[in-house]
Amino acid sequence: MYLITKEQFEQIHIAEGSGRNWYGELLDLGEADGYKIRTFTNAGIRSANMPSAKYLEVMAEGLRETYPHKSPAEISQYITEHLVDLEFAVG
Repeated sequence: MYLITKEQFEQIHIAEGSGRNWYGELLDLGEADGYKIRTFTNAGIRSANMPSAKYLEVMAEGLRETYPHKSPAEISQYITEHLVDLEFAVG
């Protein structure tokens, strides 16, 4: 989670593919420290697939930055548990 401006969020949304067939759905996820939390998703428009090794590295780096008190093993476990969820959803 990153604190960015509305304009930055819109730029990222456009860059990541804001069209109806990619990341067309915006979601409000609540608030943290008085800031609204929003994201965008494909919400099932496309079938789920496993992330690449490079993307897994990016996720781990983001988790390390966000939760510096977590050990590498805890971060790996978190990612692995969520990949199991994804595998189950994919079938």
